[in-house]
Amino acid sequence: MVAKSREHSLNRFFLHSFGPNRNLITTDHGAWAVLNSEELQQLNERSIGKELAGKLEDCGVIVTEKNRQKIDERFGKRFDFLFNGTCLHIINPTLRCNQSCVYCYANSKSASGSPEQDLSRETAKKIVDFIFQSPAKDITIEFQGGEPLLRFDLIKFIVGKVKEKNRGNGKKIQWNVVTNLTLMDEQKAKFFEKNRFCLSTSLDGPRKAHEKNRPFTEGQSYEQVIAWVKTLKRDYRLGHVGLLPTITKYNLHYAKELVELYASLGMQDIRPVPLRRIGKAAENWGEIGCTGKQYLRFWKGVVEECIKRTRQGQF
Repeated sequence: MVAKSREHSLNRFFLHSFGPNRNLITTDHGAWAVLNSEELQQLNERSIGKELAGKLEDCGVIVTEKNRQKIDERFGKRFDFLFNGTCLHIINPTLRCNQSCVYCYANSKSASGSPEQDLSRETAKKIVDFIFQSPAKDITIEFQGGEPLLRFDLIKFIVGKVKEKNRGNGKKIQWNVVTNLTLMDEQKAKFFEKNRFCLSTSLDGPRKAHEKNRPFTEGQSYEQVIAWVKTLKRDYRLGHVGLLPTITKYNLHYAKELVELYASLGMQDIRPVPLRRIGKAAENWGEIGCTGKQYLRFWKGVVEECIKRTRQGQF
């Protein structure tokens, strides 16, 4: 509903009160203002004084000839994604995996499972055709799983088909792969380097915590992750090597150690992800889940350790 006066119209707004003198006003175009009780009363009664009018005009709660174009631009910018084509496409070459992580969101199947859990080449071709229906100029194709390196042949096949399809299309292609690194070898690393892949893996803390979260029947995955992260960062020119820790009850008490580990690997950021109740995480929630309060205590420990190290000159 829009109220009008001679000088302005009232934009649609939403109200959330935190107390008599703390009333948050927000708008569809992403602007906001905090009003005291007197200002809120003026707004409600549509008897907006000169001082309040200036405040509301600045953020676009009221619309005038002076700020109308700015509001239109902010609204358009906020929702411009509605007019762009899909730019991120995630492909799962297989649902099979050689690990049995306690929180696996994908509900992956055993590595020795049925070939029916893998993508067929016929479907892969159709996926590539579908991707190129997007009008987006920049396309990101990300391989997930299961463990996508179980079907490295399919990754190579899809990369080849995309390059073939892109001749004459001129799209900018960004390649990502999400892998546990246990199947990495020199051949795969060189392929990822040649195609400037960005690589993401999971590292959930010190050995005890990581391997509790991410059991592996073929030896110790922790050493393999550490060794390959160091090798990839040192010897290969990839788009990016990213690490992500998922926080369960098993690594909840290792905030300082997690930061130390990531710092030792030369990482410039750390993004501890709270556990989500989906996939195997939902099945195992009673054993591995943690409360919001527990997670925030852990998160605070991570932030404090990061600040401490940054102050010591170790960003």
